[in-house]
Amino acid sequence: MTKTLSPVRSSTRKPPIISGLPLLYPDAVAMKYWREINPILSAMLAETEREVKALFDSPIAAKAGLPTMDDTPSISKRAKSLLDRLMNKYTRIFNRDLGNIVLDMMAGVDRSSALSLGGSLSKMGEALTVKADFLTGPMKEQFKAMTIDNVSLFKTIASTHFDKVETAVMNSIVSGNGLKDLKPFFDGHSNGTKNYGRLRALDQTRKAFSSINAARMQKLGVKSFIWMHSHGSNEPRKLHESYDGKVFEFDKPPVIYTEHGNEVRGLPGQAIYCRCAMKPVFEFDDDE
Repeated sequence: MTKTLSPVRSSTRKPPIISGLPLLYPDAVAMKYWREINPILSAMLAETEREVKALFDSPIAAKAGLPTMDDTPSISKRAKSLLDRLMNKYTRIFNRDLGNIVLDMMAGVDRSSALSLGGSLSKMGEALTVKADFLTGPMKEQFKAMTIDNVSLFKTIASTHFDKVETAVMNSIVSGNGLKDLKPFFDGHSNGTKNYGRLRALDQTRKAFSSINAARMQKLGVKSFIWMHSHGSNEPRKLHESYDGKVFEFDKPPVIYTEHGNEVRGLPGQAIYCRCAMKPVFEFDDDE
């Protein structure tokens, strides 16, 4: 008698269902990803704050520490020019460095996926080696799409940063408060931007891991997975809580969130800040 792996299917007499081990996220890969992105974001935030403060300390803004009505047009133009220059500078840096950083993260996710999935499937009692070839194998187009998504995300963080700074600077000029308004703005904005960047780095790593695992499992003939809720959030998604322990098909994934009135379907880890995981589901047929 031999055992062969086959998809879960509906029938009058259901075959035995066996699940693999949970596919746990590679936290070390995620933190390495953030450690490589953080210096760029930190440098951008620090230089922006330093240059803006220097502008307001310049002679044109020296009268009582604030621009006069006559000075306002000039300092506004100088602030706009300064922020445009910094935006161009960090756009070039992101274009130069971010691609390689994302590639390194994806390679780490690829290796972690191969190891985790191989270990999960080996629960069946049979040795199974999964190659770490997602970046170069037949699924490389899916990899390219995830890479572009990551690069676009962090470039958007940079552009959003400069938009918010420009708005704050112009408001401080109009109000006449100058640095008095900008100091608390920069304190909150810098911390918020770095926290957001860290969370999105972890988020994108989980999303890539889930997507790569799903593609691999389907290629191996695994059609279904068990949703595992993380139970780690102070404000968990009730929808995701309701999925805990349930079996779903990759071809018919559940709704993971609603956006602009539209239901979005997907896998554990694909919604923003989702830490839910999954484990593969098997059916064994006995061949006499």
